[in-house]
Amino acid sequence: MLCLLSQTLVLDQQRIRDCYTVYTGEEQVSSVNVPSVITAMEKPPPVHPTEIRTSISPSSAVELNTTSALANYATEAETVDYPTSKKTNNRLIAVHPRIPNIDYVGTAGVAELWNYRKNLSVEGEWKTILKKLTPDQDLNLDLPVIGSLDQSDPLPMELLVRLFGLVQLLLHRIITPFISLWMRNKIIRRPPPIKNPLLERSATYLARKIRTGELRSEDVVFSFIERVNAVNAYFNTVVQDRFSAALKEARDVDELIASKNKTVEQLEFETPFLGVPVTIKESCALKGMSHCVGSIPRLGIKADADGGAVRAIRKSGAIPIAVTNTPELCFGYETNNLVTGRTNNPYDCKRTCGGSSGGEAVMVSSGSSVISVSSDIAGSIRIPAMFNGVFGHKPTPGYVPITGHFPNAPDPAFEKLLVVGPITRYSEDLRPMLKVMAGDSASKLRLDEKVDMSKLKVFFMDDAGDTLAAISVEREIKNLIHKAAKCLNNKYGVPVEPGNFKEMEESMEMSCAVYFTLEGIPHILRNDSNPKESANVYVELLKSLFGLSRYSSYALSFYLIQNLNAFMSKEKIPMYKKQGLDFKKKLTEVLGDNGVFLCPTHPTAAYYHGQSFTRTAGIMYSMIFNVLGLPSTHVPMGLNKKGLPIGIQVVAGPHQDRLCLAVAEVLEQEFGGWVPPPSSSSSSSSS
Repeated sequence: MLCLLSQTLVLDQQRIRDCYTVYTGEEQVSSVNVPSVITAMEKPPPVHPTEIRTSISPSSAVELNTTSALANYATEAETVDYPTSKKTNNRLIAVHPRIPNIDYVGTAGVAELWNYRKNLSVEGEWKTILKKLTPDQDLNLDLPVIGSLDQSDPLPMELLVRLFGLVQLLLHRIITPFISLWMRNKIIRRPPPIKNPLLERSATYLARKIRTGELRSEDVVFSFIERVNAVNAYFNTVVQDRFSAALKEARDVDELIASKNKTVEQLEFETPFLGVPVTIKESCALKGMSHCVGSIPRLGIKADADGGAVRAIRKSGAIPIAVTNTPELCFGYETNNLVTGRTNNPYDCKRTCGGSSGGEAVMVSSGSSVISVSSDIAGSIRIPAMFNGVFGHKPTPGYVPITGHFPNAPDPAFEKLLVVGPITRYSEDLRPMLKVMAGDSASKLRLDEKVDMSKLKVFFMDDAGDTLAAISVEREIKNLIHKAAKCLNNKYGVPVEPGNFKEMEESMEMSCAVYFTLEGIPHILRNDSNPKESANVYVELLKSLFGLSRYSSYALSFYLIQNLNAFMSKEKIPMYKKQGLDFKKKLTEVLGDNGVFLCPTHPTAAYYHGQSFTRTAGIMYSMIFNVLGLPSTHVPMGLNKKGLPIGIQVVAGPHQDRLCLAVAEVLEQEFGGWVPPPSSSSSSSSS
């Protein structure tokens, strides 16, 4: 009943005409409208005199003795009460077409057959997706095998996943008034304003001035160090600094430039970020620096070598000044752990900065850093970028090395989900950052190739649908998506159309099926020296309520959900993985090599600290593109009425990162991009 209710909640909002369609090869033969209620029949229908091929695929159609049941359904079903779906010994069963995933049945003893899908006419557009049919013709069936037809639009929801989300929504509505009341009385401490103009320049600008000798690297690096010292007490971003080493490296850069042993052109080609400070997410190994990633059991662990992306950015001449805060083992999208503590949002210290790259996003937004090396496995770059009003790019997987990142896993799927990418304050730094980090692979991304914006195709979606337990997208964010689409249309005359990707409604199921079946994820509770003494997750969760556990509640919750397969039935996980592959194929074909998809990065602006437990469903808009392996850029587009940053996500086809970056540059020009966080005007700091 709950399943039917949940489906009805979705279907009532859609104008869908149920229809069975019979095909021969690829040619439609007939369509028969079917009433919304179909019944199990006491006797099998007569066999149709001709064999019709079911359009599984043009090359592998499977012959079935199909019947006039299609017509009989429409006539006989009206007079019989609706039964629950069930397997029977009858030769035929019919079911309600709006309940998905009913097994095929045939004669008694027939084994399972794989579903193929019902065809739907959605607002006049035919949607036909046919799955492979298991060959079951060797059973000498004397009557047809007719299966329930599984609808393709909308896709089936996973009930427990949605119920979990529904509980979260209810909890959110219950506790939010109390949190708001409590937070209202808390004093907001404002950091000193940004006064040094160097802190508001792009990395591209600073690098150009340094290599021409107009700026000294030591002065630039010192300016950012001074800013960190001025604001870190407000935001708590730094895990470990290397200020002294950074200043020495900056002086070495100044000596190199003064020697004139290399021309300006050589310096630009070989070291495009020479002398520019950079900050590194603690999970991305920086030699000699903390690599505990917010985990008490990992306290004292240092990186013994630079990770692949960090090595590349240092080779470009950039100078790391610090490693920054993450959730414990990056498990969570609030940056808070039991080692370094909580990182605050620079626009409102009562709110979260997001995660897991929250420390980096705050550093860039607050003027403490200009470029960042971060990582993204489910929105870990893009969500913090949105909450803190800066740019963040998730590259196509496989280009930027992820070596040296912790956590990591041997599962091949992990390498497709986890990416290392840049967070920047200005869009012009994204392209050179990605080019440097990708190294020898960068040429395949054609980043130096100018994008012809007049040939762009633009698709947009302001909401994935009001599915059960989904978080509604805030009106101001929806408006930005429409404004961005209109901007591109007006400026370049490009076609703009809604992206009717109904698959987005099921992005949580498709994503969870991949994420929570990964193998080899670090076991946060395991005692490697004595496995029998490994901690119990339920005991640790209870202890964490009283501050007695050495593990954060965020990491424990992730571990628990992973072990429960995200409340998904194991039998359905392959189906959701297949749906993800189908969606990737569809979206890749639609976008091609000149299309972009505008959609929310997150449905809301930054929320109060601690509210991520009731806001989990918000990551559906970001994590699905990790699963699909598509590049994606968060673009900041100003502040909402509460003074919090908001923006949109720009997605492109695989290997088309340059399209995301080009659109980001245009939208920054039109809408302004980064807006400095509020500050204390009474401060006398020179930062």
